[in-house]
Amino acid sequence: MKKVILFIILSIIYSGLLSQNLELRVLSSLEEPLPYSYIFINNKYYGDADSCGVIVIPDSLIKKGDTISVKYVGAKDNSFIYSHKISVAKTHTISLEQSVNLNEIIVSSSKENSKKLFSKYVNTPFIGSWFDHFFGDFEIVIMINNRLLHKINGGFKYELLSPDFKKNNKVDDFSFTALSDTVGYSKLLYKCMEIYSMAHYEIVLWKGASMNKKMHIKYMGENGDNHVFMINRPAVNNKLNGVETSQLLIFVNKKSKNPVSAEIIKIFTVGSYPEYNLNVEYSTVFNKFNMIFPSKIGGQFSFYNRDEKIVCDISMSNIYYSKPTKTKK
Repeated sequence: MKKVILFIILSIIYSGLLSQNLELRVLSSLEEPLPYSYIFINNKYYGDADSCGVIVIPDSLIKKGDTISVKYVGAKDNSFIYSHKISVAKTHTISLEQSVNLNEIIVSSSKENSKKLFSKYVNTPFIGSWFDHFFGDFEIVIMINNRLLHKINGGFKYELLSPDFKKNNKVDDFSFTALSDTVGYSKLLYKCMEIYSMAHYEIVLWKGASMNKKMHIKYMGENGDNHVFMINRPAVNNKLNGVETSQLLIFVNKKSKNPVSAEIIKIFTVGSYPEYNLNVEYSTVFNKFNMIFPSKIGGQFSFYNRDEKIVCDISMSNIYYSKPTKTKK
């Protein structure tokens, strides 16, 4: 009898603990689950929803008046205020409106596995060889609370290095030309380097997704001349930037099987620059290896100054490829 009473008491305590959590469900405007959505509490990354678009947030981590926001690549951000009504209900559903470029997708009826379709429709990307150069223009617009703080623009050169030219194990180099006033903002310039390199090397990770069991790939369907894939790279530990996670929406040309554009969300849980939201257009140099490179980049990256979130708009354009003659050291 005592055991029965103890079991009942423990059950009541356990159910009481569960009731202290908020169960958040993320859906599309078509009421379909959005798996692995990114959840933020007061603009700071908290975690990912599960494969059903659900995440449980402990009551100890949120209080009434907190803003909970959700991001998902290919959809518009949405948020809500954690209220007394929601805290009593202990459950809430939020929907995200799809981006315009997803509205014309013809959903595939193919029964093939998404990873097999990815391998079938996407070429192994080649991102350049030693001494390849890329030139272009850039602009960074720094905003605080929607107020313009500063603007930086100029030109850049991105170079892939030969093993003989590597310094400190560097595989690439980035330099600037014709810069505007950068006094007090010089560190932000190197975000251009990181963003271009990120957009450049992410395409290698795309192809690796089809062979990585931890990668989540969904074939969305066809959009005009393109196949569309959604890729989620689950959180992994990065020695420099803590936990790193990313989502990609990729448009791949049906004929060439090369990527033509992508939307990228990339998040780091530590460091000064935790979040990137990019739109990238890709071009292909049709040589022996069909080399792919970012020809246009737009979007935002954000960082924190103490508890204040600062958002920077960035654009990189007029990017072209140049293969110089190899020179001896």
